[in-house]
Amino acid sequence: MAAGEGDGQGVQGVGGPDAARDPAPAPFGRHERGRIAEEFPVAKSTLSGHLNVLKEANLVVAERSGTTITYSLNVGVYEEMLGP
Repeated sequence: MAAGEGDGQGVQGVGGPDAARDPAPAPFGRHERGRIAEEFPVAKSTLSGHLNVLKEANLVVAERSGTTITYSLNVGVYEEMLGP
């Protein structure tokens, strides 16, 4: 089952309901939490919570290298959410 499909919840990420007006994702690629935080007006702790929700929905992939975690968009799931 795709994220938000059939569970009655959908996925809420950074930006709240108004963010849904512009479905274009941030530039593709890998980014550290600090770099992502520069793009959104939220505390890093709040951003971490949002990233965890997105990881659970399989929309974001997190890769750890030592103490650094980089995040990237799961493009396949994102495209599936956009539909045909």
